[in-house]
Amino acid sequence: MLTTRFLTPSAQRATWVLLVLSALMACLLTILAPAPALAQDREPLLIEGKSSLYQRVIVHPEASLYAEPSTSSGVVRNRIKPFSVFYVYARQGEGDGQWLEVGASTNGEVLGWLPGNKASQWNQALTLVYTDRTGRMPVLFFDDYDSLEATARAESPEAEMRRLMAEFEAMRGGAMDWDEEFPVLAHEQVDEAVPRDLFYIMPIFEVTEPAESVKFLQVASINPGERPPEVVGALKTGIVFVIDTTISMGPYIERTREVVRTIYDEIEDKGLEDKVGFGLVGFRSSTEARPGVEYTSRVYSDIRDATEREAFEQALASMREASVSTHTFN
Repeated sequence: MLTTRFLTPSAQRATWVLLVLSALMACLLTILAPAPALAQDREPLLIEGKSSLYQRVIVHPEASLYAEPSTSSGVVRNRIKPFSVFYVYARQGEGDGQWLEVGASTNGEVLGWLPGNKASQWNQALTLVYTDRTGRMPVLFFDDYDSLEATARAESPEAEMRRLMAEFEAMRGGAMDWDEEFPVLAHEQVDEAVPRDLFYIMPIFEVTEPAESVKFLQVASINPGERPPEVVGALKTGIVFVIDTTISMGPYIERTREVVRTIYDEIEDKGLEDKVGFGLVGFRSSTEARPGVEYTSRVYSDIRDATEREAFEQALASMREASVSTHTFN
């Protein structure tokens, strides 16, 4: 049987999950086993009471490594991959303000400092993955140890688990009001088993064995939480004047200048200078057929907001009709 600790960007929450032992496979991560001692200046901190096992931590989402034990120091590695594992070489401070000096291995090479509240102690070196779903229920994840134990000690644990799952689904689907005290936080997907090539690893934090062949495991999973609302910048409008500057279009170009001045005046009256921008493009015809045309198209001004009125009007003033006729109509 299991418990789970949800790791969030800002905090961690200890939770427990009910699992029969056959629902999970324990995996010893050999890459995390203590390495043979090498000639080195520094060693990671030892687990209390151990002579050869080093302290390790597992990283929460959105954690970063810093050059010094301060967020104002330089960032060594930004947004470390969640569930990354580091050895602890030093600790500084207490409680939520503690910092950890960490490295990726035991060879004495430290990488930087990690905020203590962005990592969880992980000394088990064990993880779990789901086994095949044949002949078993989906796994339930419980909020606390007592709720897990009560379910395991029920007259019919299987019936109790089915009841909890049914109520959980009813609350999640809106058929029942959500109960903040409800013991189940999540469950393994119901529709089908997790594909073996897309398995989900759950690091183990604590193991108890209340009865023969039954284990309670506290594991970690990443809780995405509520998606923060997307920050949408202030709406801005861009208007591009595309003007025919072939011969004989001079009067129309001048009329455009007058219209632009009127628009600018209205925008300034309404205080919208930073909300609207203007661009200016002139077009003529093929320069291969008539080189004297000078250009096929030309950007006289990129989009500039109305606070740059003078620069835009200068670009518009520089626009002239062609001095030669084109070889065809556009």
